[in-house]
Amino acid sequence: MIRSEKLEIKKEWVITALTFLYLIIVFVGAWLSDDSYITFRTIDNFIKGYGLTWNIGERVQAYTHPLWMFLLSGFYFITSEIYYTSTIISILISVCAVWLLLYKLSESIINSTLAALILILSKAFIDFSTSGLENPLTHLLIVLFFIVFFNSKMANKKLLTLSIIASLAVLNRMDTILIFLPPLAFIYYKEKNYLKGLIVIAKGFLPFIMWEFFSLFYYGFPFPNTAYAKLNTGIPQIELFHQGLYYIINSLYLDPLTIVVILAGLILPIIKKDKNLLVVSACIFLYLIYIVSIGGDFMGGRFFSAPLLCSVIIISKINFKSVKKVILLISSVIILGLLSPKPTLFANQYYSTGPKIVKAFRFGPMVINMYHGIVDERIWYYEYTGLLKNITERKIKQHPWVVEAENSKSGEVITRSTIGLYGYSAGSKVYIIDPMALADPLLSKLPSTAYWLIHKYKFNRIKKWRIGHFARKIPAGYLETIKTGKDQLEDKDLRNYYDKLSFVIRGDLLSINRLKEVINFNLGKYNYLLNTYNSGLKNQVAVLN
Repeated sequence: MIRSEKLEIKKEWVITALTFLYLIIVFVGAWLSDDSYITFRTIDNFIKGYGLTWNIGERVQAYTHPLWMFLLSGFYFITSEIYYTSTIISILISVCAVWLLLYKLSESIINSTLAALILILSKAFIDFSTSGLENPLTHLLIVLFFIVFFNSKMANKKLLTLSIIASLAVLNRMDTILIFLPPLAFIYYKEKNYLKGLIVIAKGFLPFIMWEFFSLFYYGFPFPNTAYAKLNTGIPQIELFHQGLYYIINSLYLDPLTIVVILAGLILPIIKKDKNLLVVSACIFLYLIYIVSIGGDFMGGRFFSAPLLCSVIIISKINFKSVKKVILLISSVIILGLLSPKPTLFANQYYSTGPKIVKAFRFGPMVINMYHGIVDERIWYYEYTGLLKNITERKIKQHPWVVEAENSKSGEVITRSTIGLYGYSAGSKVYIIDPMALADPLLSKLPSTAYWLIHKYKFNRIKKWRIGHFARKIPAGYLETIKTGKDQLEDKDLRNYYDKLSFVIRGDLLSINRLKEVINFNLGKYNYLLNTYNSGLKNQVAVLN
């Protein structure tokens, strides 16, 4: 009994030390991305009483993470400051997630040590433990979900509790449903009362269901505008699949530890033949398939932080009996972590320094010099948005986009593809047309320019697009339409479509006619107008050839 208490005390001290080390690494590397400021502009409008809007008077969901947006909104209401508010909230949530994993999920001190080292040395996990995006909250919800999943004492309320947590996670980011589906299905079939199980799951998912009804009512569409912008591109699936593979290769170079650990999370449960761990492995597999199918992302490692965390949870549940194996595993983790060109352990106010060991081989330079539109996003913004850079001076205020925005004129209508920092800094006085369509309700419904270029070059694999940035051609008369408030679109069919769309996003919320148009749009009743417009563009491209 005494020995058990001593081990428990020792475990607590080790976990506290490891969590503190993680806190230091995250604090030093803390930063904000330009994309996070897209959400921040909506938050600013919301708190100032302009509604959940991007451009004032136009209801468009330009953010992908409602739960994260509402959480930050609550604190922004108190602080009226977004930089430190979002950064501190991200750090606190991230530390909480790691501590819970080490204390509640890990089977032993060895497991806790191994898990902590992976998370500390993983560039993907450290980079997106902050950034201003929703990853920290996703990490916390994943940890809470699996704490319940592995808890044998919660048999009676397990399915409901898991459903509630999964619902919140999906409300935080919709595509994470793929991570929670296998465990929910596993528990559902174990209970055998299928009708009752479906009712329980429906009750648990009420937060998400309620949001979907609100989204349809308020925005007119069930999904974020960003989803339509990134999925409605016209790019062939095979092209996206190739891009998804490049996304994995890019991370293998920038962050080899993360990819290796994710693969370990797929293999170890098969070796151990543990049903519960196999379920977690299925979560990883489904999400990896999804990542590859959509072409990954332009932010290197962003989509890998969640599957990495699932793999770490698997590792934290495995009993490693051999001391030699443990030493080998810990050594391998440290070596792989240091193989990154920018190791997390050497992060500093200049971003990171350290041995670029991989560049001794041809593989590294070959991948890094190949253009696939994937970047180390933190290195692009850390100089201005890094926390260490902003403690002694407001470095972010010196960013060229922020300076440009502060000099903008009230009532301006501009076309701009980098809309985050500029959009938030310019505030509600400027109307921004986004060619990438993330915040534009009309352009997100049109195929990207990549579609027309691919058509023009007859699929000869000339790459004219960047993942996550699918530009649209601004229709003739669209700029004048926004400036004057009168529909001046030159194409008759597009003008007809936009008139109806404007009624949905600008009309009286409680109008019965508006609600009828919401139904018409979601049933695809006006798609023929877009098809006619798109056919006209295709003919123009054919003539150019």
